[in-house]
Amino acid sequence: MGTLGANRKKRLETDYMEEARRASPIFPPGELVPQEKPDFLLRTESGTIGIEITELCREEPRAEAGRLSKVPDKAKAIYNGMANAQTVDVSAAFSEQAESVKSHDLTTSLAKFVYRKRENWGSSFTRTRDLPNGYCHVVIHAPLKHIYPTGHWHAVQLFDVVDSPLWRDTLT
Repeated sequence: MGTLGANRKKRLETDYMEEARRASPIFPPGELVPQEKPDFLLRTESGTIGIEITELCREEPRAEAGRLSKVPDKAKAIYNGMANAQTVDVSAAFSEQAESVKSHDLTTSLAKFVYRKRENWGSSFTRTRDLPNGYCHVVIHAPLKHIYPTGHWHAVQLFDVVDSPLWRDTLT
């Protein structure tokens, strides 16, 4: 791997490591030292821990997840610009077909769908005929204004996982 590729790989590994440190309290505080074999040393008051990063997700699905992660906020902005829009919380789930639908279409169709159904708080729409293309489930909730004063829109999606012998060995 060339220098640019190695630098990119180390940046990605560092991002993964920092995200894991933020997400989990199991990592003790300490100095994170990048290196190879293992990928990092974590120097703590009680000693040094070697950490090897193992990638289980392919890059393409991560890129797709990044594309889809922007849809709810953009749809919410469009919805909020519509006449008589009420503050709502929205939970949506992308279907497998979302990969083939343009981001703009996912965004505008979700905003229009929620606008049409905005009076139906607590309603859950699953695989109905009028559900927008690229979605398999949409729920419109009463807003939790004490937490999200302007409403909260989010969506979940499927992702690919690469079958890894290391991962498989941990299950046996």
